[in-house]
Amino acid sequence: MSCYQCSSQKTKYNCGLCQVDLCKSCSQFLDEDTFSLLPKVEDKLKHTVYCATCFQNEVQPALTDYDNLLQAARQIQVYMHDQGKETRLMKRDQNLIEIKNCSDEKDVLLKLAVRAVQMGFNTLVDTEAIGTKVKTGSYSTTVYTGKGRPTQIDERHIIKDRSLRLYPN
Repeated sequence: MSCYQCSSQKTKYNCGLCQVDLCKSCSQFLDEDTFSLLPKVEDKLKHTVYCATCFQNEVQPALTDYDNLLQAARQIQVYMHDQGKETRLMKRDQNLIEIKNCSDEKDVLLKLAVRAVQMGFNTLVDTEAIGTKVKTGSYSTTVYTGKGRPTQIDERHIIKDRSLRLYPN
């Protein structure tokens, strides 16, 4: 048993895709939660150890696409459910997107934004994130559920009301 790339005898890892033996210095590692914001992760991206060839051919393009998706999701405009004054003229013809079982409110909003960008929209309206306390024995945590309605709007159609202090545009 020797390393596939450097012929070292200290093989400790196997590539998740092609199953070749690798040493630690030749292995490419990927965290388990790297693609955690996607609703469904492909099977080839669920492994944690890759050889350089598999990482370059399979994982690197997916990482680039994921980073571009996150950048677009961070630029999306989010209007909460109590901002009816700003969103009253926006279309609401799409179904609600719902996210369940998240540990943080910001994580819920980011997952909603990622889903909206994947669907091709640039705005979320009627968005809300609801926290629910869950007790397991003597330990309690908060689990967040969120929902929002994706829509596509032009920048020129956004109402700019500067008198609002809670949610300025």
